[in-house]
Amino acid sequence: NDPKRGTYYRWMFFANGCLESAFADKKFPRDPAPPASHAGHGTTEQTIATLEKAVENGYVTGKFSAADIFLSSYIGWALSQKDLEPKPAFVNYMKLCTDRPSWSRFNEKAPMKMG
Repeated sequence: NDPKRGTYYRWMFFANGCLESAFADKKFPRDPAPPASHAGHGTTEQTIATLEKAVENGYVTGKFSAADIFLSSYIGWALSQKDLEPKPAFVNYMKLCTDRPSWSRFNEKAPMKMG
């Protein structure tokens, strides 16, 4: 009954649907590119701007959730691959997510280079 459930689902599906296809389009551009209305995510620029706005104030539902784990994994990967500009919103969000004690414990077991 959490009123943030819709927000949570939105960002879970946004990561898997919109971000995945936007980053793929950026990394492997199609020629000719499909119209934005056919891409499923609009334009890559719109998708990244939406992501930036979502994370600029911290956790996407206001408290840490699996949506943040999912989004931060996409952001961290894209930053490490230079597919995403290291704008302050992304860098700060990654710091917020990776400064958690659970991240440190996980990273000790499976070191990752993220962002």
